[in-house]
Amino acid sequence: METLLEKYPVHADILEELNRRTGIRRNLVAFSPETQQLVINLGDQFFCTLRKTNRLEDAVVCLFNLTNKPQEVLLPTGLMEFCRDVISYVIVDPEKVELKPYQCLWLRTRFVI
Repeated sequence: METLLEKYPVHADILEELNRRTGIRRNLVAFSPETQQLVINLGDQFFCTLRKTNRLEDAVVCLFNLTNKPQEVLLPTGLMEFCRDVISYVIVDPEKVELKPYQCLWLRTRFVI
């Protein structure tokens, strides 16, 4: 396996990122198979789910840009006070979320609803 990854460094980078994200998911209660998942309609260019647990502070909003262009999206009013993307650890303004082409965000926050 290592020989293949050395031969194909791009594939090695992809595998490393997938393993990193799997580790993040493993540590978040919201990604448990027992959690409730709600789809939030934000238009055709996005896919958005709210992964809810019994404790609102453990919930995660998963937001995906399905296009090859940068997109700006407004999350439903009152959904979040502030949020942090747990993939990049960047604080995101829920009033104006900007996504790169095909980018996904896993937003963790203090929920208002």
